[in-house]
Amino acid sequence: MNIKFPKEENYVKSYYGTDFIGEDKCRELVQKLKILQDALQRRGKDLLVVIAAGKGFFIPNTSPKPIKTPLKP
Repeated sequence: MNIKFPKEENYVKSYYGTDFIGEDKCRELVQKLKILQDALQRRGKDLLVVIAAGKGFFIPNTSPKPIKTPLKP
């Protein structure tokens, strides 16, 4: 019996980059962060944005199921 766990599938998508939201969406998010940063800076506050790699990409050998082949879209 082959049981599929959605969380495991997310690790695989992250590992292969198939969950990438696209350059346009990334630019939009960065522009919004810049607006927020500027607003906070006017109030004497700093904004620190940290983007960390997901578990599936960073340490695939700890995935519940070995990552061998990419998922088909």
